[in-house]
Amino acid sequence: MASGKEIGHVNVQIINPSKTQGFFDDLDSKSQELAKLALLFDDEGHLLPGVGSAGTGCWRPEDFWNDGDIVYVEEIVVESKYRGMGVGSWVYPRLLELEELKRFHFLIAWPTVLNHLELDSGAFSDASQEAKDAFPRKLERLAKFHRKVGFRRLGNSFFFCLAKDEHHASRSIPAEDDALYEDPPLPRTVKESARVFLADH
Repeated sequence: MASGKEIGHVNVQIINPSKTQGFFDDLDSKSQELAKLALLFDDEGHLLPGVGSAGTGCWRPEDFWNDGDIVYVEEIVVESKYRGMGVGSWVYPRLLELEELKRFHFLIAWPTVLNHLELDSGAFSDASQEAKDAFPRKLERLAKFHRKVGFRRLGNSFFFCLAKDEHHASRSIPAEDDALYEDPPLPRTVKESARVFLADH
């Protein structure tokens, strides 16, 4: 592997719920991806109890209280000639050791952030039918990679979380026993329905 040479980059969002005008509205204004993440939290930026108890049930709302902020890995990009060399496996465990991130205990990611390691065909809509057919298998490989480095699914959502503490309940769950994705429950209120609609468009 290259020494002292830039071979890619990582984008990390540090989300401070206390500095938002409205947690969902603020994240929705930034991206559709972050809007979907916001659906897992309440207006104060606390993980919804129903999310934590879903799936393997290993995530608790109080897990994130001490951190205050939410650390979200938005993107990992690796130059093509260095892909498949374990760069992602090397990067993830070291992110929480960076000076700016040392005080945090959790990383959240949506495995599609690593699409840059897998897809070279540009926008999905412009991809060949063969590439589109292969896309679900690529996403499953990305999920498998995240589980390999210690991430476990956050409830039954698209998102995965990595606990820094090796004694956290999520660390005792074998990768093969991790939760699968399930469609979220139907919205119960007009407000929830509006947020789901906005996050999907």
